[in-house]
Amino acid sequence: MHTIGEKRIRMLNPREIKKPSATIRTDFKENELQLLRDSISASGVLQPILVRKIKKGKYELISGGRRLNASLMAGLRRVPCVVHNADDNTALLYSLTENLQSSRLSFFDEARAINRLISAKGMSLSTVASHLGVSQTTLFSKLQLLRLEERLINRITEADLTEDHARALLRLPKEGRAEALNTIIDQKLSVGQAEDYIFKILNPPFKCEEKPQEKSNKKGVITDPRIFSNSLTKLIDTLKSSGIKVNFKKSESEKYTEYKIRIKKEATDKAEPLQLKLCQ
Repeated sequence: MHTIGEKRIRMLNPREIKKPSATIRTDFKENELQLLRDSISASGVLQPILVRKIKKGKYELISGGRRLNASLMAGLRRVPCVVHNADDNTALLYSLTENLQSSRLSFFDEARAINRLISAKGMSLSTVASHLGVSQTTLFSKLQLLRLEERLINRITEADLTEDHARALLRLPKEGRAEALNTIIDQKLSVGQAEDYIFKILNPPFKCEEKPQEKSNKKGVITDPRIFSNSLTKLIDTLKSSGIKVNFKKSESEKYTEYKIRIKKEATDKAEPLQLKLCQ
């Protein structure tokens, strides 16, 4: 590769510079271009545009698309350029490197450009990583962003979400991503909040299934005769303590226990109100 320092700056007609068929950057914003146009009109193009010669009198843009567009908008007749003798792969590497260094590419455009170098141009991941000065792990991580559906990529870009938002969505299966993205955008979730939200989707709280309790038609059934006997004895004692005359006899046989209770109809005048509590 040749560095800019090895090349001489040439003043070229911006209308003679052809834009490549597949540009790296796709998110040119009109208001940014207008601001850059005003700056160029006032001060000129301060950073040279990178081009390569494709035929006599014609050049192709390598890097500097915003500067070229703004120069055309400003009506400039000449712009400073550095001409490189570069093949397709080298031109793409120049473009990607310059954009990465200036942090002007969106993370999806970065991923698309890296993918083009590897899949379309046949370059290895290690070669691209070496030229760009980043780790292979970083490149691989960026390539994973392209697993998102194009409609979701467009929504993420329009909502101005971050690369970490996009990466969090990748944890979800395809069928759940659109709904989760709607929630993230509508509620304006930060990266941390979005990650927590997606974690809860993937790890719902465990719920024990409770079996419906069988309703018994029997209420207050005493199954142990001893409990009945004790309760009856307490009842008799309560009646007597309340001033009610009651006779109580208990007899036993081989098969049965017999209880005989006689209560006088008219209670004494001193009888207290009757309060019974069989179960304490």
